[in-house]
Amino acid sequence: MKTRKKRIKNYLKFGVFLFGISLLLWNCEQEDYDIQNQITKYSIKESSFINFSKKKIFTLSFNKILKNKKDLFSKNGDDIYNFTIDSSSIREISKNNYTSYTFLIKRENDTSDFFENLVISINSLQNTKAYILKYTPTVETIYIENHNSFIFNGNVSILPIESDSINFLSREITTCLPVTSRLCDVAGYDPSTGVTQTGTHQASSTCEHDGTAYNSTKMVCTTETFFEAGDSGGGGTTTDNTNQTTENEEIVTSAIDDLGELGVKKECRKISTLLNDNPIFKQKLLDLSSNTNLSLGYEKSVGAFENSTNLDEHGGQVGQSSTRMLLDPTNKYVAYVHTHPQNNTTQTYSVFSFTDLKAYAKVLYNNKLNSNTFVAFLVTKKGTRYALTIHNKTKFLNAFYMYNNRYPSNVEEFVKYQESKKIIEPLFNEYFNKELTPKIKEIDSNNENVLLQFATFMKSANAGISLFEADATFSSFKRVTANSLGIKRKPCN
Repeated sequence: MKTRKKRIKNYLKFGVFLFGISLLLWNCEQEDYDIQNQITKYSIKESSFINFSKKKIFTLSFNKILKNKKDLFSKNGDDIYNFTIDSSSIREISKNNYTSYTFLIKRENDTSDFFENLVISINSLQNTKAYILKYTPTVETIYIENHNSFIFNGNVSILPIESDSINFLSREITTCLPVTSRLCDVAGYDPSTGVTQTGTHQASSTCEHDGTAYNSTKMVCTTETFFEAGDSGGGGTTTDNTNQTTENEEIVTSAIDDLGELGVKKECRKISTLLNDNPIFKQKLLDLSSNTNLSLGYEKSVGAFENSTNLDEHGGQVGQSSTRMLLDPTNKYVAYVHTHPQNNTTQTYSVFSFTDLKAYAKVLYNNKLNSNTFVAFLVTKKGTRYALTIHNKTKFLNAFYMYNNRYPSNVEEFVKYQESKKIIEPLFNEYFNKELTPKIKEIDSNNENVLLQFATFMKSANAGISLFEADATFSSFKRVTANSLGIKRKPCN
């Protein structure tokens, strides 16, 4: 599809198929001992693929991995190498003549059981190797908002994706490699929550700046099973080659997990907690869902705020296409609901509009919205009810940056402006621009199609927001995402 090709700017296809050989066994084994645990000075930077592609070492190493695998790409199948990478947030770790790049792996059918990173490692001799690190949590992941990080407890397994050293006749190989994780113990005071966050988490650039990051190295082992692909489809001869250990390889990383499926429960709790703690707001939400309010010729809205029982209620005028959201309220928003009504003279979207998203981003940019607790609700005459949360504040702000800082005053602001414009403007034209032929239209009465288009827009924008479908009483919610098969719904309960 043409639209899928356009989205390559956000997600880079990295499908690698191993000579027709089925490779399928993650035997997640991790030795539970430390090789070292020391404070070491490293440099950690987070940026996008666009920015890092300006660096020669990044471009050469990434292209080398692609070049080595150019004949191995697969456009179908569900093998372990068939994935995309999130190009909007990449982590670079460097020290002396060593550099690594860590990417978050995305798959069509994400699972709630684990998340994966692609790590490209470049040593002092400029030798480049790549690995898939698989993280399987044993307890729920805790997110550290002000360090853009999370606390991970669980098992780690590793799969080298360099094929040069693999014996393709062997039936089983156990690979053991020392993996160094950059960690941090203190996240400090989070003004958005008023809580001082603690706990060992994956180190971000903030940790390196604070001087609180350190190394923790563990020997990580994975057993892989290979089957030879004979010329006539026969089994061929196999030999055992177990417990092979690769030594003298340096792999330094700091794990990346942007929500994935692991953070869905957290976003679900945002909604349930908000409604349970604010019964008056929930009643207003139900009132706005009435047929009377949804048959008006204008929108209505209600906003709720931190540490306040006051609600901001607003009703428009006949023919008015929008209601208001305060740009500078005294207290930060924790919730906002508005309607998309419809009568004989008006048409409306059955999903959040682009203007809605811009408004939320603007209030967040003004630091008048608490992304840790905020939930936006929408009710429409077309019978749809949605909730929207912000699971990654940085991504949401970066996506809509061009609308919130139209006149950048320095190089950093200008780069962020250009990146925002390059991603969000084409998507606006493709999905919402009424002067063109957008995929999301007010006149479209096929709610399922509109939802699919909106979920696809969200996936392409990679803006750090989550969408949930609500029942008629706002008591049950399902997270909505898009994949190649259509709409995917995951119940909160």
